[in-house]
Amino acid sequence: MLYSNCKQTVGPEQRPTAMQRLTPGSVICFGSTIDGEFCVDTVYVVASAEPWVAGRTDHIDASDAFKVCTGQSLASSARAAEMRLTLYHSATVDGPVEGMFSFVPARLAEGADARFARPVVRLPGLINPANRQSTWGSTRPLPVDVVRDAWASMRDQIVAQGLHLGTRIDLPPEHG
Repeated sequence: MLYSNCKQTVGPEQRPTAMQRLTPGSVICFGSTIDGEFCVDTVYVVASAEPWVAGRTDHIDASDAFKVCTGQSLASSARAAEMRLTLYHSATVDGPVEGMFSFVPARLAEGADARFARPVVRLPGLINPANRQSTWGSTRPLPVDVVRDAWASMRDQIVAQGLHLGTRIDLPPEHG
């Protein structure tokens, strides 16, 4: 998985935020607040990072799909084409960081009930459902054991809701 641009700049002058300076082992919880609860759709663990510019993707370690769908999409705006960003590569099951890896809540596609609501995750003191689109942790690094415990709690809460941890999502085959 890759994380490339969301919340990495702020304002019309596109000032870089702390989201461009995450270190290996940082955990990003992507999700939404629904009915007052935080519902997770991705738990992302940073493994490595590389600088990139949206309008220049030839040198980055990413698939052609990423270069076209994300890079070219951002570069279609003259203002965004020169935006300096950080491309993060995620920790995997086979390459974890501090025992953590990235995942998405999932169900088997061939199961009787493949569709599901995004799972609720509660981490008081770390995730505040009332504070939407918050990146507060990026400016307040936590000790690795606190981060690892929070990651394990999210993993356990998701599994307890009858879901699996999706750790690999293949790109669909190219057509035409």
